Amino acid sequence: MRVGALLTLATLLWAGPALARSGCPAVELLYDDHERLAEKRTDTNDDCRYDEFVHYSDGKPERADRDRDFDGRIDAWIFFGRDGKPARLEEDTVGDGKPDRWIQYRDGHPSTQLDDRNADGKADATLSYRGGKPATLEEDTNFDGKIDHWVNYKGGRPTIVADDKNFDGRVDQRVEFDPDGSKRLEQQDSSNDGILDVSIHFEDGKKVRVEEDTSGNQKPDVVTHYSGGQITRRRAD
Repeated sequence: MRVGALLTLATLLWAGPALARSGCPAVELLYDDHERLAEKRTDTNDDCRYDEFVHYSDGKPERADRDRDFDGRIDAWIFFGRDGKPARLEEDTVGDGKPDRWIQYRDGHPSTQLDDRNADGKADATLSYRGGKPATLEEDTNFDGKIDHWVNYKGGRPTIVADDKNFDGRVDQRVEFDPDGSKRLEQQDSSNDGILDVSIHFEDGKKVRVEEDTSGNQKPDVVTHYSGGQITRRRAD
C-alpha cells in the first residue's frame, strides 16, 4: 500500500504569483455577486490548461478538484470543514474517473484511509493514522471479505507484520522489525494448525538462530544456530 499519496494542501490554496506564462494566466479568480471569492483556477504545469479548482463559500474553501496527471480529467477531490481545514480527500488512483481511495482528516491531519484495490466500490484496506503518521493497517489481499494482512507502525515505520497466507482465518506468519527497518524475528506456522511453531531470530538483518517446536507443546525442542548463513550448531531435546 502506498502510504504517502496525500495532496499537498499548500499547492491547492496557493500557486505562486499569478504571472502570465506563454500568454496564459497562471491563476484565474472568480467572484460571486457580493464580490466574494467563489472559485480559484490554477494552471500548475504551464500548459495553458487549468488543472486545479478551489471552490469557496462565504470566503472559505469548500471543495478543491485537481487533475494531478494533467490528462484533462479530475482525479482528486478534497472537501473542507467549516474551519477551512481539510475534512475528506477522495482520489482516483487508477484513472477510471471514480474514487478508490478515501481519506478522513482530523485537525488538518489524516486519521483514516480506505482503499478499494479491486475496483468493486468497496474498501478492502484500512490504514489508521496517529498524529498524522500511519499506525495500523488491515487489508483483505484476496478480496474475499476477510482481513488477512495486518501491519503495526511506530513513527511511520512497520514494527510488526502478520499474514494469513492460506486464508484460513488464522495468522501463519508474523514478522517483527527493528527501528531501522531490519528484520528481528519471524514466526511461522509450519503445519497450518494455527500455532506459530518456528521462530527465526535475526541480528542486523541476518539469520542467527532458528527455534522449532516439533512436538507441538509450544516449546522449542530443536535450536539451530547460524553464522554467515551457515549452520554452526544444532541442539535437539
